[in-house]
Amino acid sequence: INLLNKYEPFLDNSQYTNAFYNFGLSLLSDNNDSIKKYLPLFVNLSENPQYPSWYIDMISMYLFDKLTDSLNTYKYLDKLNLHGDSIPEAGLEISYFYRQKEKIEKAEDILMKYKKIYPKDLRFYQNLAGIYFFRKDFKKVAETYKEALEYDSTNANIWLEIGLAYNRLMDYEKSDFAYEKSILLEPKNALANNNFAFSLSERGIDLERAKVMVLIALEKEPKNPSYLDTYAWILYQKQDFEEALKYIKLSIENGEENSEVYEHLGDILNKLDKKIEALNAYEEGLKINPNDSALIKKVKIFK
Repeated sequence: INLLNKYEPFLDNSQYTNAFYNFGLSLLSDNNDSIKKYLPLFVNLSENPQYPSWYIDMISMYLFDKLTDSLNTYKYLDKLNLHGDSIPEAGLEISYFYRQKEKIEKAEDILMKYKKIYPKDLRFYQNLAGIYFFRKDFKKVAETYKEALEYDSTNANIWLEIGLAYNRLMDYEKSDFAYEKSILLEPKNALANNNFAFSLSERGIDLERAKVMVLIALEKEPKNPSYLDTYAWILYQKQDFEEALKYIKLSIENGEENSEVYEHLGDILNKLDKKIEALNAYEEGLKINPNDSALIKKVKIFK
């Protein structure tokens, strides 16, 4: 702070507020005594029309929130909101704040409001879709991204997200179309190739093409555990169980920790007539997700 005050005459307004912003970020990870000591400086800067800055208001909001001073927290949230008509980041930050507070409907309202003000800013669509995805409202996820296509129809990632949403809805005609569009726009997109490949492998169709696509993904990210799991499942569907076992183990070794990968491991081991190991894999999956109905059923069969 002493240095900031010393060099203030030599800094323009932007440089000075940026320096304060960085200091504020460091304070957020400090103790409350330090915040109480320096917070008045941020308040003074925020109130000074010589230094109008949305991110000083944002830092002030977070600092008051850390002190559990609700009155001032929401005072600065309202000030931040005033910047929103000219600065989209202000709206995004408010929605993020509400999500942190688990006030999801308020976050959604803010995103809807600013999406109308900034219809070409894809971040508002992405954040809204993230809320709908969390709610498992995949129809709204697809609708939100389809709305974004009106402003950017050549964005491969938007098509990818639409494909994922329709795949969750098991509307495979629409998901396949979206995945195809994504890969057409970015043929080497690892995630698009993997997700489409996995969707095909789950349905047990077009396995040769699925294999080609997941190998494209693995060429870019050879240790990606999700891609290794996809490849293992394609090999399983092609009844190459020894190779499938090799790659499912690689997936787990590289960090894939979910109930589905252990179900795949169990299914592969079962086909190799390794019943006890298969049961152990299913039980390992249940430790991760005790409510996995498919695993519960398989464990009961083995016992």
